[in-house]
Amino acid sequence: MSKSAAKLLPTSPTSLIVGCVGGGQLGRMMALEAPRLNVEMKFLDGGGGSCPAAQVVGIASGGSGEGGGESRSRIVEGKLYDEEKLRELSKGCDVVTMEIEHVGVDGLARLEKEGVNVQPSSRVVGIIQDKFVQKVRLMQWSAIALSFLFLFICYVAAYIYDVLINSYYIIVAKI
Repeated sequence: MSKSAAKLLPTSPTSLIVGCVGGGQLGRMMALEAPRLNVEMKFLDGGGGSCPAAQVVGIASGGSGEGGGESRSRIVEGKLYDEEKLRELSKGCDVVTMEIEHVGVDGLARLEKEGVNVQPSSRVVGIIQDKFVQKVRLMQWSAIALSFLFLFICYVAAYIYDVLINSYYIIVAKI
């Protein structure tokens, strides 16, 4: 196997660092599974060291314990819409995501413009935050999906009609 192919494997020794806005129950579940995928998690949460995700990743890696001398904090305490805290979370992260939609979209958009990989994008999160806009978007996509479904049904019906008519003529011709 080539070295470039080995880099693409999920078992590659290179660890990804994922910053997560929100450290609630979903964040805790993400933190529990992340080591199996060779992913290191960081969280921004208003509860700081008392948030559910902190119970898994710890307040900080450094000083004592398992961190081995690292001084990088895995929990950033602050409001989920505080742009400076979002920026602090994103430092050193390969990707920033969120476990709740009630986050600072404007701050995430500025981070995206600065080159931070935010997934889902701030534009998508903005749509999700406004339930009316979300419903309109879903209806637009549903209309597109339904039009393709209608075309597919017409195609299938035409095919079945063609098969039945041809079969009818073959059967009648044999009688």
